[in-house]
Amino acid sequence: MHAVGNDIIDLAASPDREDYGHRRFVERVLTAPERHCYESHGETAILLWSFWAAKETAYKAMRKHHGDVSSAPRRYDVRLDHIPDANALHPQVARGVVVTPRDPVFVCITVQPGLIHCFGVSTDGMLLDSVITGVGTVSDGASDSLTVRELARQGLSSVLGSDPHCTDIVRVKDKRGLTPPAVFIRGRRSSIDLSLSHDGKYAAYAILLQ
Repeated sequence: MHAVGNDIIDLAASPDREDYGHRRFVERVLTAPERHCYESHGETAILLWSFWAAKETAYKAMRKHHGDVSSAPRRYDVRLDHIPDANALHPQVARGVVVTPRDPVFVCITVQPGLIHCFGVSTDGMLLDSVITGVGTVSDGASDSLTVRELARQGLSSVLGSDPHCTDIVRVKDKRGLTPPAVFIRGRRSSIDLSLSHDGKYAAYAILLQ
């Protein structure tokens, strides 16, 4: 079975994002090749957070089959086919692979004004084109976790042609926090693989039918 992951970043979500160039953070998060790439391309926020989103995506995918896998960012080495242009006014897409402590995770990163969305799938890069994704916004005062679940339920119902009220997305807590989401259709667990993500005003999902 393959595993899907995804991560979304609201580039304006936190004041901390303004300090993206802090040397200690960069050295803690990026591998040596990533740091070289980051420095060579002008140390842009777009590139740094693209690396971060790819690492988070890969970790989410790996945790599904390897519950004890390390989450340390420098254990995940991101290799992109090209570098997003920080000055571009139109959406950009970059693909690549993340070398993890376990299996490789193939990723696709979309960069557009204000946000970065990455999704990925383990082991087989050909499956990237089979991943179904969606991005939405979180209304002021709304729960981000409830919003992303409802967004994913609507996405699943569209894919499956079913009533969204027949779909449940379940996460439970273990010693490492919340487990990856499981999809239940009419009370029965499905083999559909799902990844959820939210940050600031954005929410996103990635679906892999298996």
